[in-house]
Amino acid sequence: MVELDYFNPDVFDEGQYKIALDAIIEHISNSDKLVSLSVSQEEAIVWIILRVSSEDELINLFNSIPVDYELSYDYFRLNYHSEVREIGSFSLN
Repeated sequence: MVELDYFNPDVFDEGQYKIALDAIIEHISNSDKLVSLSVSQEEAIVWIILRVSSEDELINLFNSIPVDYELSYDYFRLNYHSEVREIGSFSLN
């Protein structure tokens, strides 16, 4: 699992915040390594579950994300991950 802090005040001030986030998500999604991805815009954090064979593969993937600044991230090995593929209908009211 990767916890990615993608917030950059310079990018936010320039109004490029969403463009940077979209570039990050598209790059990770197109990698064929993605298991799940969650975004918290309020905290500017992305949690990403990936299936990679080595630490080097993970680092290379994140170093190749096409943004103009260095991303801050930390990663953790998971012993267990479960994911619900279908969510029934519900109301937020």
